[in-house]
Amino acid sequence: MQIINSTIPSDCDLALCGDTHEGTILQYEDGIEKFVDWVRSDPCRRWIHLGDWIEAITTDDKRYDDCHKRDKPGKQRDAIIEKFLPIAEQGLGGLDGNHDRKLHRVFNIAEEICKSLHIPFGTFTAKFCLSDAHGFMFKLFVAHGFGRLTSNAKDSEQRLANMKAALKVRLRFKAADCLVQAMGHTHKLFVVEPTGELYLADDGDTIKQHYLSSGDPTAQYIHPDQRWYANTGSFLKLYGEGVSGYGELAGYDPIEMGYVVIEIRDRKVNRVYKQVI
Repeated sequence: MQIINSTIPSDCDLALCGDTHEGTILQYEDGIEKFVDWVRSDPCRRWIHLGDWIEAITTDDKRYDDCHKRDKPGKQRDAIIEKFLPIAEQGLGGLDGNHDRKLHRVFNIAEEICKSLHIPFGTFTAKFCLSDAHGFMFKLFVAHGFGRLTSNAKDSEQRLANMKAALKVRLRFKAADCLVQAMGHTHKLFVVEPTGELYLADDGDTIKQHYLSSGDPTAQYIHPDQRWYANTGSFLKLYGEGVSGYGELAGYDPIEMGYVVIEIRDRKVNRVYKQVI
C-alpha cells in the first residue's frame, strides 16, 4: 500500500487503465496507441496504470504458449515504457500486477517501469489524495485486483448487476474515505454509480423526499452507497489469428476492451464512465 499526494487541474479527465500485457501477440496495440493519443490531446488529462504492465511469462512457465512473444521480460519492460513515454509527464502513478509480480524473486519490474517513466510506484494497492491549486478535492483507492467477477445468471442485465454488486462488496471496506474505488485484473469494464435511492425526512413540519447522491468528498467516512466503483478493463484480445490464448482455452466470454475515466469538473467528480476502444 502506498499513499500518494497528487496535484491535478480543477477540470481534469483522469483515466484508470491497466492490464496492458506487453509480451503477447493478443495485446491490442492499436488500443494502447489510441489511449496514448487521447491523453496527449489534452494537457489537463492524467492517468494511472493499475498493473499487469507486461506478461512476464517466460518459456519455462506452464502458461507459456504460442501467443507469447519470445521477448525476455526485460525487453517487455522496455517496450511498454516506450509506449507510455509520450504521456509520462501526465502520469500520476502505477501499480504492481500479479503478472508483474511473477518475477518478484528477481526484480520488481513494475517499480522499474514507474521509475523509468518518473511516476510514483503505488505497490499493489494505493490511495491517491487529489488536490488542485485551491486545496484538497477527494481521495481515490486503486488496486490491481482480487479474484474473478463472474455470474451464472441467464439474463444479461442480471449478470452485470451481479458482477457490479460483487465488485462493490470486494472494495467497499478497503478505504472508507475514498469517493472512487477501482480495480483491474478481471479485464471486465464497467462502472457502479452512487445509489440514487429515495428516502424521506421531515423538516419539523413537513415530510419531504430526498435522494442519495455522491457523498462529501472530504469526509473521513463516505457511505458505500455514495461512492463510485469501477473495474478498469484491459488491452488484451480474446482471439488471435491462428493461435489460441489462455482466455480462449478457458472458455472465457468476449468482453469490452478499454479503460475508465473520472471526469472532474469545477473540482468535483462529475461522472465516472467506461471508454471502450
